[in-house]
Amino acid sequence: MKSIKDLRKMSIATTIGLGLLVLAPTSASAVENATLNVKVVVVNSYGGTSTPEDFTIHVRFLMKEVPGSPFHGITDSQTALSLPPGSYLLTEDEPPVSGGYVTYYGNYSGTNITDGFVTLAAGEVVTITRTEYDWPAAGAAVVQPTPTPIPTATPAPVTPATQVGGTLPKTSSPWYNMLAISLGLVLIGGLGFRVRRAVK
Repeated sequence: MKSIKDLRKMSIATTIGLGLLVLAPTSASAVENATLNVKVVVVNSYGGTSTPEDFTIHVRFLMKEVPGSPFHGITDSQTALSLPPGSYLLTEDEPPVSGGYVTYYGNYSGTNITDGFVTLAAGEVVTITRTEYDWPAAGAAVVQPTPTPIPTATPAPVTPATQVGGTLPKTSSPWYNMLAISLGLVLIGGLGFRVRRAVK
């Protein structure tokens, strides 16, 4: 027969064992993973020639790469990662140089992402899109579309107005006037001479 002291030790050990069982973490297999879809879209407006495959994306948890990271973008598709619930950081490598242009700049769009951090809940499916835009280098010749010339209207011919009636402008010169006066005086003098002769 066990003594009271032995029974007391067994009771304490049982209590500790039950407490450890309650505090033990749930196994990872019991937590449903989330799905993170990452899509890369490239917009080339200034002569850039890069494609989604030229961009490398990293997904990190506590500064460590998750399984499947890093990865390249996929044209017309996306990369799917199965991850435990938590907060993850999305970054990218240095943008490529292409088409004589120095760099690309981009932004993230989608749900649950702020400043590159995306939060995943158990069983959640989250899609994040990284859109890259090309940007010309300093001094680079930017190819712009040729503007369509604006048609110019041909002015209608101007017909000078015809003046009806009125007085014609004077076109005689001072010399013409003096000649006319002299001729008149000669005629008058000749007429006077004939009149005096006839009177005698």
